[in-house]
Amino acid sequence: MIKHSHTIIRCPTEAIRCKFCGSTDIVKYGRRHGIQNYLCRACGRKFTDKDTLEGKQIPTAHVGAALSMFYDGLSLAGISRQLEGIFNNRVNPSTIYRWVIEYSEKAIKLLDSYKAEASDTWVVDETVVKIGGENLWYWDVIDDGTRFLINCTRPVH
Repeated sequence: MIKHSHTIIRCPTEAIRCKFCGSTDIVKYGRRHGIQNYLCRACGRKFTDKDTLEGKQIPTAHVGAALSMFYDGLSLAGISRQLEGIFNNRVNPSTIYRWVIEYSEKAIKLLDSYKAEASDTWVVDETVVKIGGENLWYWDVIDDGTRFLINCTRPVH
């Protein structure tokens, strides 16, 4: 059991919850760089009330916006400039790249076992691209009801 002589927080309308276990049995645990720290008495972990991902100091909205911009086709340098303009927080492009790798891998693991529920009607979309005088055919199979991409077929060389 952890024993501390810190203030116990009890506020039923706006209770702060532990980011790790969800408990409301927390105590104030000092300040760092002007940010209030808390200690969860249930799991013993320390956290801040900032909306940040575990192990990160950047707010969740910043990371989410960066990932969205990356998958929309912006360059890493462009994303860095956009984050500065939107959130007044310039992030190094190499940090954004690490976020893309980390959260893309997590998404792949999370969705790897996902089984989509498809309707009985599928739409096949074909596209032909002429490269070096040769026609290459691409096919996408999309569920008509959910618009879920079921399969992509790309030419093999």
